[in-house]
Amino acid sequence: MSTTHSSRRLVVTWCSAVKRRAPSLQGSALPRAAQPQIAEAWLDMLRHAKPTDRADEVYGGRSFGLAKGVARQFDADLAIVSAGLGYVKGETRVPSYDFTLARGNSLGSHVLGGIDVHKWWKAMLGGPFSSSPTDDFASRQLVLVCLSRAYAPFVAPELSSVPTERLRIFGTSLNGALPESLKACVLPYDDRLASLGFTGTRSDFAQRALAHYATHVHSGGSLADDRARVLATMKGGHYPMPTKIHASVDDDAIRAWIRKLLPIVGARRSPMLQHLRHVEGIACEQRRFARLFAETVERT
Repeated sequence: MSTTHSSRRLVVTWCSAVKRRAPSLQGSALPRAAQPQIAEAWLDMLRHAKPTDRADEVYGGRSFGLAKGVARQFDADLAIVSAGLGYVKGETRVPSYDFTLARGNSLGSHVLGGIDVHKWWKAMLGGPFSSSPTDDFASRQLVLVCLSRAYAPFVAPELSSVPTERLRIFGTSLNGALPESLKACVLPYDDRLASLGFTGTRSDFAQRALAHYATHVHSGGSLADDRARVLATMKGGHYPMPTKIHASVDDDAIRAWIRKLLPIVGARRSPMLQHLRHVEGIACEQRRFARLFAETVERT
């Protein structure tokens, strides 16, 4: 693939299980085997596949549509992080396929033993439809990246090559999925986003945040400016009412919730308390939570 550098803006999002054309490649055709054998078998299927449409026309679904819309709004290039194809530029013609990280024809249902996502990603970068993300990121004036916890480990090493002033990351619960050097680039959006007119589901949170940023925040300023503008905007919103109401829970239950949320929210007391109250619907007095949080994190 071409490695031509560009100074244009770039929007990066992950692939969608929704395809606009019936898949011609089925992950279900793969055997159950060790990861290296599965990777090579899948790559061989890709090498013999006939591309049908541009990648930016293959995927459907709301989250992908939001990212694609921002790319148009910014007159930016679009790229897709795909567990099945690697790093795919929007203009690259690809086959329609059914092979995902989760559900249905998933990687996990075929690989015997644990999955090494870094080795899998490296193998997919050598596929016939993939480009080098590091080359594509080079010289970009602005790189806007939507990430989920599942896809963050794939591109985190390459994103580390982008100067922080030129990188903005959108997503939720990414604290444990990114290296320290990238965490400041995650703009501080939270669940108050929905109250600002950008409603949706947890699965399209990153793309909704991107759309809000493109419409209401971006002004060509610094990363610090953008973070401050997002924080100020979030203060003007409100958290959604919890979808389920729990009865009062004892200290042991709160400790269990803290352990459960640590890999999701990270070891950050205030965001975890907000998540517990406004997402899980569990009430806990602030001083009590601070005590239990300190006890639990020290023992974890």
